[in-house]
Amino acid sequence: MREGAILIDVTRGEIIDGAALVAALESGHLGGAGLDTPPGEPISADNPLWRMDNVIVTPHTAGASPRRGDRIVEFFCKNLEHFRLGEPLEGVIDKVKGY
Repeated sequence: MREGAILIDVTRGEIIDGAALVAALESGHLGGAGLDTPPGEPISADNPLWRMDNVIVTPHTAGASPRRGDRIVEFFCKNLEHFRLGEPLEGVIDKVKGY
């Protein structure tokens, strides 16, 4: 990333090299980070990310919204219909790929 950039991760912590992130933040290469899904989540109490002034760690709640419940029910119902019709399901997790 460019020097001074701010990294925002609200997806999967595994996409980030945790040691490289800490090094980039400590060296000043990165200007900061906002992590809803930090690498190695949950991170230990002694993880240096907790003490950095240029890091915000949130409790994996970036996906929350007032419409989330309705979207989940709609998605489930759509997949239930696919299942009943013998059609492929949407959003199937590939455990080998890890998502």
